[in-house]
Amino acid sequence: MEYNLKKTLRIESIDAKGIGVSHDENGKVVFVDGSLPGELVQAKIIKRKSSYDIAVLEDIIISSPHRVIPRCKYFNICGGCSIQHLDAAAQVAIKQRVLEDSFCHIGKVRPGFLFCPVYAETWHYRDRSRLFVKFLQNKDKLLLGFYERKSNRVINILNCPILSRKINILLSPIREVLHKLTIRNSISQVEIAVGENSVSLLIYNSCTPSRYDIIDLVSFGMDNSVDVWLHSGDIIYKVGDCSYEDTSYSLPEFEISIPFRPKNFTQINHKLNRILVSKVVGLMDIKSSDNVLDLFCGLGNFTFPIARMANKVLGIDIDDNLICKANSIAVNYNLQDVVSFIKLDLFSLKDSFFNNLDPFDIMLIDPPRSGADLIVRLLISLANNKRPRRVVYVSCNPHTLARDSYLLVTNGGYRIVCSGIINMFPHTSHVESITVFDT
Repeated sequence: MEYNLKKTLRIESIDAKGIGVSHDENGKVVFVDGSLPGELVQAKIIKRKSSYDIAVLEDIIISSPHRVIPRCKYFNICGGCSIQHLDAAAQVAIKQRVLEDSFCHIGKVRPGFLFCPVYAETWHYRDRSRLFVKFLQNKDKLLLGFYERKSNRVINILNCPILSRKINILLSPIREVLHKLTIRNSISQVEIAVGENSVSLLIYNSCTPSRYDIIDLVSFGMDNSVDVWLHSGDIIYKVGDCSYEDTSYSLPEFEISIPFRPKNFTQINHKLNRILVSKVVGLMDIKSSDNVLDLFCGLGNFTFPIARMANKVLGIDIDDNLICKANSIAVNYNLQDVVSFIKLDLFSLKDSFFNNLDPFDIMLIDPPRSGADLIVRLLISLANNKRPRRVVYVSCNPHTLARDSYLLVTNGGYRIVCSGIINMFPHTSHVESITVFDT
């Protein structure tokens, strides 16, 4: 059912998705996309629920002093960025408030203190991206870009101000070479990853490329200094010369370089990742006698820096490819006596999980958006003398962080020493944070 009810609303706050929040004259919550805190707006109700309404912004009567003109011409169409209309400093402040509100309202807990938000460049920060592909046969045109907001229609992106400049330079050449291919109608998406020594392009397709396709892709790779890979079904293979040196990102403070291949998970913002790792390792307060457990370790983004300081460190992740590569990195840096890795599904742990491990002093958790509910429940079921003295939790979802914090504090007897955000994804509503728990 559609509504044509217009209301004048004062925007009070912004939610975790970057949508303005208000209350109407009856106290009912109204969400107004595109509005900012402090603004007086004219909005039209388009959907009504029992506890809230959804409205579209029609006019801004009083504008926020923090409202800016979005740099990207696709803003409000593209489903990528959601808060480009808010200045960078205010974005950080609002994300910090989202974290605080989550602790207060969901976790019913309060950190000892909030450290200053950590941030870096706000434009051209994204070193890897997945772009969608759509070939319009009737127009003989190939679209390469992101999905429209709340849609699976592909926007043909010519330039994106949050993508690395190296990626932006490649958008037109990639579009041109994909259009040439006989398999262009079977290509669904591409993934571009920028490393410090190379750039890789992974093409997702469902058909076998022709000999001419291979020639075109090899030529594209040579002309643009790009390693081209094809992903068909469960098979990933490099096009052309099979000799290949993994691309990598570095952590200079710890004298570590992490090699990775297409589909290996890495942070999309390499510069801020260095700051993140340094901050996390510093907050862990590692002693040379400490044994450390790193859960959801991936390629060892935190594990190897920790290994420079700890007695022993164990990294656990479910991805066999990441674990195998992490073990080879350990050998390469002669750290195999300090660091070890095992493959395990951390969402299906047995009750005996922690008891079967060697004792550890510090635990690092860096889970996906769903959080670490089972891990936390098993941890707080341990006897007090078997629990780690410090837990450092890196989160990409304030809501699940707050949920898990409630268990650690209320049921587990931990206290939150400090917490704060890392603005890993400027101009989006995503919030990365670090929280420290002590016994």
